[in-house]
Amino acid sequence: MKKLFFAKENQRFLFIFLAWLIGTAVAFGFCIEKFNLLTDYRLVKNGVATEGTIVDKIPEKHYSIKYSYQFNGQTFESGEYYSYTGKQFNEIKLDDKLSVIFDPQNPQHSIAGVPKEVFREDLFFSFLVLLIPTIAVIVSEVKRILSEEQHPAEKVE
Repeated sequence: MKKLFFAKENQRFLFIFLAWLIGTAVAFGFCIEKFNLLTDYRLVKNGVATEGTIVDKIPEKHYSIKYSYQFNGQTFESGEYYSYTGKQFNEIKLDDKLSVIFDPQNPQHSIAGVPKEVFREDLFFSFLVLLIPTIAVIVSEVKRILSEEQHPAEKVE
């Protein structure tokens, strides 16, 4: 007799596959949102350089800085980690100038420093986050296999 795909022995595989797929989709959505991948990609492709000015230092927020820049007579402010300035946090002073890359289609989107470096860093961390569901499935299956080896179930014939 032909075995059905949804037979008992295939249900575990299907459950694990669906859990992995959903976990990976959630991780992907998290990465797109948390790491601003789409915005960073647009800045890499279409960004325009301008000079910005540091207007605030925020050590309690992971040593962030706030900077301002102008486009078409309008002033925009944004925040960034200090490391993108190329200086140590204690060397940064208010009113220091820095390079800002912004999207002329959405001028409120900007990066202080080199967008390719920021994008590359965000991609790396996204890749790590996307590995979490795969690692979870592997660990879960290894634990199950080891448990079955230590406590084999009696087969009823």
